[in-house]
Amino acid sequence: MINSQSIFNNLIDSSSLKNVTIGDNIKNIASNAFQNCIFLESVIIESCVESIGSQAFSGCTSLKNIVIGDGVEIIHENAFSGCTSLQFVTIGSNVKIINTHAFSNCVSLQSIIIGPSVQQINDCAFCCCTSLKNVIIGNNVQKISRRAFFDCRSLESITIGDNVKIIDEYAFLDCISLKNVTIGSSVELISNDAFNGCISLESITIGDSVETINSNAFCDCRSLQSVIIGSNLRSISHNMFTRCTSLKSVIIGPFVRTIGEGAFNGCTSLESISLEQNVKIIGDNAFSGCISLKSVTLGNKVKTIGNNAFKYCTSLINMIIGPNVEIIGKGAFSDCTFLQSVIIGDSVETIGVGAFQNCISLKSITFGSNIEIIEASAFGNCTSLQSVTIYPNIGMMEIGPYVFTNCISLQNVTIGDGIKKIASNAFNQCIVLQNVTIADSIKKIDLNAFSDCTALQNVKIGDNIRTINNGNLV
Repeated sequence: MINSQSIFNNLIDSSSLKNVTIGDNIKNIASNAFQNCIFLESVIIESCVESIGSQAFSGCTSLKNIVIGDGVEIIHENAFSGCTSLQFVTIGSNVKIINTHAFSNCVSLQSIIIGPSVQQINDCAFCCCTSLKNVIIGNNVQKISRRAFFDCRSLESITIGDNVKIIDEYAFLDCISLKNVTIGSSVELISNDAFNGCISLESITIGDSVETINSNAFCDCRSLQSVIIGSNLRSISHNMFTRCTSLKSVIIGPFVRTIGEGAFNGCTSLESISLEQNVKIIGDNAFSGCISLKSVTLGNKVKTIGNNAFKYCTSLINMIIGPNVEIIGKGAFSDCTFLQSVIIGDSVETIGVGAFQNCISLKSITFGSNIEIIEASAFGNCTSLQSVTIYPNIGMMEIGPYVFTNCISLQNVTIGDGIKKIASNAFNQCIVLQNVTIADSIKKIDLNAFSDCTALQNVKIGDNIRTINNGNLV
């Protein structure tokens, strides 16, 4: 038994030391005190000890069992890091801080109970504890710091106490065996990559206290099947559920306003999504590659559908664009090969480049009355499209280049008042197109606008046309 008032730096150098009981008069175990005592197997730290210094037992590769007395308040950084044989730890009832890397790389540690006195679990406290299976976090911990349990690849379940407010970035990154997570009722922030790569995680319930979930939080959780998002979350962040390939259903809370870039990108099992209530923005690539997505409900407040938002949603059949959508971004619905009909509301002003390109099953489009521009290749290669009627109300309308190129089933086109320009190759290679009616508002038809329309029989052009460039008809 050691019972002086303090154990100082590098006091113990004995290579034969196996068992240590730190006695009644010791208050502090200083930094490096037992570092690299490679034959040390057991340590009992009695209740008089208040502090365990940095690297105090670091590298004690034979240490199997530690009992930390009730007097200890702080376990400093790297105190037990690299204790590769450590299996069991009893943490005393008064420990308040488990500091940075305190138990990192304890590859044999199997379970830990973090008592009600602990307030802080700092960066990488248990990272790379590859045998750790179960963790219970007491009710007084307010923050689980970055990488606290990173690469704990045997961790199966975690219970997060009711006073935890922050789950910091990478906290459970690559915990590949984690199946169940209970998030306490006080969590407000789940930070970047918090559960990224938890490939066994099956379900998650995000309580009403959560206000912010940052990017990549659940990215690559490939076994995740269902998500319930609480009522106070305002945003689904960038790549939040990217490549959650088993995710089938999502319930989005009523106050979510933004679906971030790539939020559900590559969720190949997702079948339906309802974006009602307050969602205003669907970000770029938000649902790209959701190949099982059959049904999308857009709420009345959606204003922007971002670039490639629903690209490669190959099971999507029908799409009604909500009454307040103003912008359909580049490639928004491109390569939705089963999409058959689209209704575009009166609020839409811009249909972006390639927005519906390669929608080879698309048969009908209903255009709203306020479209200002249909950009290049918007409906290019929509090989089942049979007729197009465009009746805008405003005078700045343009049909961009290649908009309907290679629409090989298109037979009839009616372009109503309000459109001023038909750009080059707009109807290029519409090989069965027979009838075209162009309203009086058209002032310019660009080069090759109707080139290779080999079946064209009847063309009616309005009275105000000023320029017809060479090669614009057959």
